[in-house]
Amino acid sequence: MHWDFILALPKKYDLIRLTFGVFCKGETYYAPRMIEDHKCEPENYNKNKCVIAEKDHIYDITANKDTILVIEMQAQYDDVDKNRKSVIFGWTMLELFDMKKDLLRGKFKVPFYSTKTNPNLLVDQLKNLTSVSSTLLYLRISFPRDPEYGHDEVIIPDKLSVTIF
Repeated sequence: MHWDFILALPKKYDLIRLTFGVFCKGETYYAPRMIEDHKCEPENYNKNKCVIAEKDHIYDITANKDTILVIEMQAQYDDVDKNRKSVIFGWTMLELFDMKKDLLRGKFKVPFYSTKTNPNLLVDQLKNLTSVSSTLLYLRISFPRDPEYGHDEVIIPDKLSVTIF
């Protein structure tokens, strides 16, 4: 799992944290784990970006077409009184295996959905949901040493046409 970057974050957020887990039909395959906090930087005049450039090795996941990766993004900011605030920005998810139980390797851009959405229902409702904003998480899923998607070099959005990600 390669956590690359997040684009189009609302300007007020200056720090993000991702928490992720792998689940199958309500069973926990990989217990929720936090990725360290990452500072945001300006993307343009009204949006921020966050380069994460981290990877996690996830082993011993039973291949099943119902196995999903669920990700929660928390964001921090200073309110008008300079008090530090933390909010759950939203949830997202990805299916990890196809019908043949093959890993769905590749590059992914995933939107975030409302915190009012129960993540257990995301799979069934995903096609009918609208994202909370234009914010997208860019990540790659690969096998170890995968020559196509598993390279360790840091992907920086400024040096990449994100339309081809």
